[in-house]
Formats: sequence, structure tokens, C-alpha cells
Amino acid sequence: MFKTGLMLGAYFFLATTGAAFAGPDGVVLKGDLRITGSGTGLVFPDGSIQYKAAVQGPEGAQGPAGMQGPAGPQGVKGDAGQAGQVTLESICAAISAAGRELPAFCVASNQLIGSWYGTNLGPAKSTAVLTFVDNSNFYFVEDGSSVLDPSGRDGIERGTYTKSATSFTAVASVNTNGEWGVSGSAIPYSISNNLLTMGSNPDTATFAKIVSNPDNPLIGSWYGTNLGQAKSSAVLTFVDNSTFLFAEDGSSALDPSGQDGMERGTYSRTATTWMPVVSVNTNGEWGFSGTSAVAYAISNNVLTLTVGPDTVSFTRVQ
Repeated sequence: MFKTGLMLGAYFFLATTGAAFAGPDGVVLKGDLRITGSGTGLVFPDGSIQYKAAVQGPEGAQGPAGMQGPAGPQGVKGDAGQAGQVTLESICAAISAAGRELPAFCVASNQLIGSWYGTNLGPAKSTAVLTFVDNSNFYFVEDGSSVLDPSGRDGIERGTYTKSATSFTAVASVNTNGEWGVSGSAIPYSISNNLLTMGSNPDTATFAKIVSNPDNPLIGSWYGTNLGQAKSSAVLTFVDNSTFLFAEDGSSALDPSGQDGMERGTYSRTATTWMPVVSVNTNGEWGFSGTSAVAYAISNNVLTLTVGPDTVSFTRVQ
């Protein structure tokens, strides 16, 4: 027993490179402690043995975030994007949006501008005139059968539109015809030989362009603003030598005798007077219902109408 202790003490002494002192809390070592020999290690009070010093303990809590490192080098320059396009249509749309007078090339570039007349249209078997006043404004007036198509009624749409070479999208600010009309989603169109075909098979509608006639200077569409007591905006269309349609949007607060709506009827004329006979009227006492004769004069594409003391002027849509 004494011999064993002596040997362990000698081994301990030889394996240390500093001073060791025994105390009440164990051995205090000043210097290095080296454990040699295969299969030897430190034995702890719970009986566990550690054979290697490089043992990873449990993961500790995350430390505080360090300072942000310097910015990395700039990345590789990407490919150039597609060049933007300035088209004639975009130029004309910008001029129109600014409220300026459109140059001749803008009017010539938009084949939709003008009035288009259709009959026997859709489920309501409607008669209608679609007028593209300029590059951004439109009027639509329709007279059909609510019995055949209860989703709408005789009335008008007025608003703005945008177009491409193959479709247009109309946004109505005034709508008195319910679900009828052209406002809403994009409508495909094509133009050939003064015929405007709209929609996609089997739901298509065909309108004929209303072309001016030197024998009857009234024929065509006429656009007016700030008209009468209601300060209305309106389009008056003489389809041919006997048929007219009228669409009006005004203020019923300024003139309670009428409301936004339409008229359809027939007319006859002399060189200075036209005589309307209204068969459909949704605008109350506005318009031409109840008027037997309207004096007119045309000069420089301006139509001046006089009824009693009231005179209003319209500009030809072309």
C-alpha cells in the first residue's frame, strides 16, 4: 500500500512542471499538469471520465450582434433594359390630356374618331350611335328593347377611352343605359371600308361610319359644351336625311326640367331650319322634344342652332 502511494506520488511529480500543494479543497497546482498513457483521463466525482480536452459543450446563448462589416464590392452590371417607345398615339394622348388643340396628324392617326351608326345590335336589337369625339372622349347613345334584354334601357354613356391598333377601352363617367353600351373591359375592333366591327365571334357588332354629305350639310355628328341653362355637354347626330339621335349630359341642379339622357327621332329640313319629331325621349324637357322648328346655320364646321331667344353652337366631329 505504501509502495503504491509512493509510486503514484512519484508519477504525479514527474508529470507536473510546477508546484502542487494539498489543501482542504483539493490539490492546487501552479503550472502544467500532463496526463500520459493510453486510456487514462480525469475522473470526476460523478464517475464520468474525460479523455480529451477538446470536447464541445452545449451551445451557449447567442451573443450580441457584432459591428456591420464593410460594404462588399459592387456587383456585375446587369443587361440594359428594353428601350422605351414614344409613339404617335402616346404623343397625341398627352396633347389631348393637357386640353390642347390636337394637330392634324393626331386626328388623321386615329381612325376611330367620328361617328358610327348601328342597327339591330345585340339581344336588345338596338339602334345606336358611337361617337369618338377626339383621341380621349366618347359618347354612346342607344335605343333598344328592354323586353328583349332587361339588363339595360334606352340611354347614354359618356366618358373617356384609350386605344391600341386592335382594341379600345371605354370608361364611362355618365351611364344611363344600365348594362348596355361599350364601357367596361377592352373591346377588340377592326375597321375596313368605313365599317367598324367590334367584339369577338360570335358576339360582334358592326357600325357604319357616318360620312358627311355635301347635299345635306347637317349629316354627321356635332359636339357642344356648356350648352343652355344646364351647362350641358352633348352630341347631336344626323345619321342621314331623316334620322337623328341626341345625347346630353348636364346639371339637373341648374335646370331641373330635364336629366342626362337621349332622344331619337326623325327630321326634315330646309336650307335654314330643321324640324325634329322625337319618338324616344329619356332626358325630360331638355333637347328637342316639343320643338317644332330649329333655325340653323353652318360656318367653318360650326353649327349654330337657335330656338326662340336661345342660341347654342356645336363643332363638327371629324
